[in-house]
Amino acid sequence: MKALSIQSLPPKQDIQQGYTTKTSLEKVRSFLSENKKSFDRIENETGVSREIVASLLWLETLYGSPVLKTYPTLASLMSLAIFVNDDFRRWALPLVQKEAEKKYKSQESRAKSLGRKQKDWKSIDWDTRMKKIGLDWSEHVQAFFSIGEKLEWDQNKYITIEGSWAGAIGYSQFMPSTLLPILGKKKYDLWRWEDAIELTSIELQKKGFSKDIEKSLKAYNSPSWYREIILSVYEKITEESDKKKPLNVVHVL
Repeated sequence: MKALSIQSLPPKQDIQQGYTTKTSLEKVRSFLSENKKSFDRIENETGVSREIVASLLWLETLYGSPVLKTYPTLASLMSLAIFVNDDFRRWALPLVQKEAEKKYKSQESRAKSLGRKQKDWKSIDWDTRMKKIGLDWSEHVQAFFSIGEKLEWDQNKYITIEGSWAGAIGYSQFMPSTLLPILGKKKYDLWRWEDAIELTSIELQKKGFSKDIEKSLKAYNSPSWYREIILSVYEKITEESDKKKPLNVVHVL
């Protein structure tokens, strides 16, 4: 549940390490090789490292692996946008608080082992948080329909598109309000690798990749573990390359 994400801990260590196994790194290298022509053009146009983009897309999608569960996007967006409704929020508030308490207790021992202090669920203004989510996801719903109009989706596509539980779509896993401003006039296919590489690169460029790679990754997705995995994959797939270029990384908390 999105309301409870404020309590979330990083993925377990074995899951994080799974992205940098020998098999995983070979898949990233193969992806770079298979899409070399696209990367040549897009890296030249945007100045964004192909290895960083390939690492990010690996983390987001496992390159389209069916292992990752997907959900109907419109339903996901609407299920969070409804928090904008005062009556629904009042009805849902006790349920959210109950789940927050359960999550806090279930994560207590792991949080201690990680040396992390959990945010006390009782100290969170859940009504304000839920309302903010409702407002944000109402904007995502509007953006979702605007994207469909811009990309000329047929009516059936609005219903059948699937993505993350929060409503992120395409191989780049953009939230609709993030995606809409960078589409321009091009008719992108969000489930085509060349287009995903281009859109991801454009977004990182827009977020200041040339000045601070880690800050641009934080703007793409905020958790620190997310950036650490991408940079770890990057380091491992380029450590034997004569063409490895130093990245402008400033550690962001």
